[in-house]
Amino acid sequence: MTLILSGTDGLSDIDGSASTPAIRGTDANTGIFFPAADTIAFAEGGAEVARFNADAQFVSRAGTVSLPVLTTTGDLNTGIFFPAADTIALSAGGAQQMSVAGSSVFIGSDTLINLFDLRSQSLGSSGYKRLTGGLILQWGSVVVTTNVNISVSFPIAFPSSCYCVVQAGSGLTQAPNGGRQDFASTTFSWATTGFTVRQYNALTATAYQAWFAIGI
Repeated sequence: MTLILSGTDGLSDIDGSASTPAIRGTDANTGIFFPAADTIAFAEGGAEVARFNADAQFVSRAGTVSLPVLTTTGDLNTGIFFPAADTIALSAGGAQQMSVAGSSVFIGSDTLINLFDLRSQSLGSSGYKRLTGGLILQWGSVVVTTNVNISVSFPIAFPSSCYCVVQAGSGLTQAPNGGRQDFASTTFSWATTGFTVRQYNALTATAYQAWFAIGI
C-alpha cells in the first residue's frame, strides 16, 4: 500500500490493522489503526483493545474483577468492569463490591431493595424480616399431630439456604383424663421452602407449636 504525505491531507492511505497498526513505534503490533469509516482503533500485542466508533463512543474490553478496564495508576485491581451484558460493576482490591444489572442494584450479592426497602418484611403472626447483609428471619406456628409428619411452608422461600429451624421442643397439652401430659416434637428435613415437624409421646391428637427459621 502506498503512503501519501501531502501538505493538504497529511499522512493518508494507510488503514493498518490490529496486527500491523498504521501508526506505531518500534513495537510493530502496538499502535493505532483505522478498521472502518469514521472509526479509530487501538492495538496492543496485535489485538484490538479499544476504539472510538462512528457514533463517537469509546469502546474497550470488558475487563475483569481483578483487572478492571477503568482503573488508576498504582491500584490496578480497583476500578470499573463489565462482567456481563447490561451489567456494570465496581471492584476494590480485586473483589466485586457493587454492580448494576438491568434495573437492579447490588451491593455484594444483595440487592438494594433487600438492604434498604422497609417493605421487605411481613410482621404478622406468620412472617419474615430481611436484615442488612442478606440474613432472613422467619417465624410462624403449626398444629402438630401425634406420630404424623407435618409439612410446613415458609412465608417466603430462602433464596440460597435455610440454616436452621427451631421450635418449642416440649410442652404440656390436655390429656384425655383431664390432666396434663408432656409431649415432644422435632423438626427435620428443612429446605429453602419449608420443613417437616413430627410430634411424639402425646396421648392427645394435636398440639400447637411455634417455630423460628434463619437463612439467606
